[in-house]
Amino acid sequence: MTATMRPLAAGAPAALRDQVQRLLAAHRVPGCSIAVVRRAGELWADGFGVANVHTGAPAHRDTVYHLFSGTKLLTATVVM
Repeated sequence: MTATMRPLAAGAPAALRDQVQRLLAAHRVPGCSIAVVRRAGELWADGFGVANVHTGAPAHRDTVYHLFSGTKLLTATVVM
């Protein structure tokens, strides 16, 4: 049985933006980019906060983030 995929409700993007901004502030995260997708493609995407704390460059929906060495442990764990 396949679940019916529906587009985001009209108020959903505003509610998502509000929730993301609250979470960033609560956890002191400088910025992030988020996308909601399904097989047919992107339903919604946005950037929040800053992409670079030194320059203050804003985060956008297509910002590329550098993950550094923290991902090595995650990748090694997944491979095992």
